[in-house]
Amino acid sequence: IQEVLNTNTIEKVLCTSVWVAELWEKKITPKLSLSQDLELIRLPSPSPMADRAIRNNDEYKKLLETDKNFNTFQFRLQKFKEGFGV
Repeated sequence: IQEVLNTNTIEKVLCTSVWVAELWEKKITPKLSLSQDLELIRLPSPSPMADRAIRNNDEYKKLLETDKNFNTFQFRLQKFKEGFGV
């Protein structure tokens, strides 16, 4: 990973779970040079097991209040689009 970061211009790192983001921050972030300014974006896990965590998310709850048909898949899709800048 460090070689990829050192030889490429990376602006964002997208993590698809809290565990991955925490591992990144523990293992990779301390090794980054001061010139490497990466944005770490935590996305909701694509796993169906993450639905419970999404349902407890305040942002999801607000969206569900405005649209009773809104679901966890749509929330994931919205977050992934935001993460990729779409």
